[in-house]
Amino acid sequence: MIHYNATMPFKHLIKDYNELTKPGITRMQLITVSIGFILGGVGLKHGMLLYIPLLIGTYCVAAGAGALNHAVEKEFDSQMDRTRSRPLPRQSVNRLSVFLFGIGLVGLGAAIHFIWINPLTAGLSATTVFLYICVYTPLKRVTWVNTFVGAIPGAMPILGGWSAGTGTLHSGAWVLFAIMFAWQIPHFYALALMYETDYKSGGMVMLPGVEDGHNRTYRQIIIYTVLLYITSIMPVFIGLSGPLYLFGMTVLGIMMTVAALRLIRRKDLKSARVLFFASIIYLPMWFGLVILDFFLTIA
Repeated sequence: MIHYNATMPFKHLIKDYNELTKPGITRMQLITVSIGFILGGVGLKHGMLLYIPLLIGTYCVAAGAGALNHAVEKEFDSQMDRTRSRPLPRQSVNRLSVFLFGIGLVGLGAAIHFIWINPLTAGLSATTVFLYICVYTPLKRVTWVNTFVGAIPGAMPILGGWSAGTGTLHSGAWVLFAIMFAWQIPHFYALALMYETDYKSGGMVMLPGVEDGHNRTYRQIIIYTVLLYITSIMPVFIGLSGPLYLFGMTVLGIMMTVAALRLIRRKDLKSARVLFFASIIYLPMWFGLVILDFFLTIA
């Protein structure tokens, strides 16, 4: 049952619960699940009959996971500047209500996937939430390796998109998983550099906060940026995409590499922000390329 403070305007309550769903992350999940669905190929034969419930279920699961994360990390969020204005730290919503809200959304999303898609996709959705909430979230206060662990559930929605169309997880699905895994490392390390002090205040163990000079952080950023490009063009060589996709992903790879090298050379927060925002626009541009290349291929 959602807690409602009678003194709070209803529109503010709606705004708070929307914030709890982590809309930015949820949008990224919708993009990645769409890429998996389209490149899976077989799913396109079923068209919107599968795609619409896939998106609705994915939205519910991702939004519910975001709400559960807010509930679990309430005390830690209250200690960080960038998160202390969230609904739970400022006590505009009730923690139990947020838990129930999150569990309800995750359950609804997994049920939609199970009923309208297939059990494999539903299982992937449930596993993603478990790894995100029960493994990655507590690990953030134990070891900086959490970034790599968190990249696993972060990359799993693209597997769900593939399985929704095919009912299986062929080698192509794991290529897409590798792309998403590699993308997350420079993305999250750029964020960790931007909020290094804040993460320390919240008791989170991130690599930039446990080393002097950030040399390992910079090294991993460039390594995974290069791996991102290598994995991103592999769909061309296994027959999932064509020349346009290759050209576009090369341009995106250059963009990410230039941003990563700028950060390594300048070692400043502005360059970390540039890399972070480059990674943000990478996903929708990748999605656009996948769609354009697909329709040009079948034209």
